[in-house]
Amino acid sequence: LQTLEKEGFVVRMANRHNKVIFPDEIQLISIFSFVKGNMLFLLNSLRDKETFKEFIKEQKLDLKKASILSVFGEHEVTLHKRLIELINNPYLEAMYDNVFKGYLYFALRNCGDKRHSMKLLDNIITSINKEEQTLINESVSYYYEYFLTEYVKRSEYV
Repeated sequence: LQTLEKEGFVVRMANRHNKVIFPDEIQLISIFSFVKGNMLFLLNSLRDKETFKEFIKEQKLDLKKASILSVFGEHEVTLHKRLIELINNPYLEAMYDNVFKGYLYFALRNCGDKRHSMKLLDNIITSINKEEQTLINESVSYYYEYFLTEYVKRSEYV
């Protein structure tokens, strides 16, 4: 329960009761915008590191077969977790991991067409390889907007 409270899914009331939080569409837009901003910061922070460049080259190869393996979004989850590890800054790793564990993790695992999301992820990888910031921003935006849309569609509470 404390973990759910820490992650913003539950609020402790003054009378010691707990209330489950069901975000509305405006709140979800804010959440996914925050996640997108974190991803752009992460990619910008990593872009000059050799380990990141090697990782991105590996992803280009893996994405060709990953759509078959990624029925439950496992490839995308693994990719996000690996990006977090590449930061090599314990404080930022913990913060990004906290952001990742909530709505994004649920969306990656449970929302949308995995083939389409893998195509969007491939677009991000391609734009990173081209080292064009405008393309990176656009491809990351499309990716998170897609998951936001799919999350809203899936949600019973919005």
